[in-house]
Amino acid sequence: MIVIDTNIISALMEEEGYVQRWVEASVLEGEMIAFSAYSYYEIKRGLLKAPVTLRRRTLFESTLVREYQILFPDKIEIFDTASIIYADLSKKGRSRSKRNR
Repeated sequence: MIVIDTNIISALMEEEGYVQRWVEASVLEGEMIAFSAYSYYEIKRGLLKAPVTLRRRTLFESTLVREYQILFPDKIEIFDTASIIYADLSKKGRSRSKRNR
């Protein structure tokens, strides 16, 4: 099993060739690819916080989440909710700081 971190997931979403080839080769060699629930949270909150293309969001939610195992996913809904809360608070904080300038 290979556990990838947030940086590798981001590289896959950016379709960086080297990273894609490495992951694909690992899968062909029989390795299972996984990432932690915390990496799921980091990517999810980033997608919700920043203006992101539908393609990137779909790639994460429809491809990476389905193809790779998420470690400790017992309560993945908690991470979804935490991501939404984080993104909302970040957006509110940004709009306040712009008003205070």
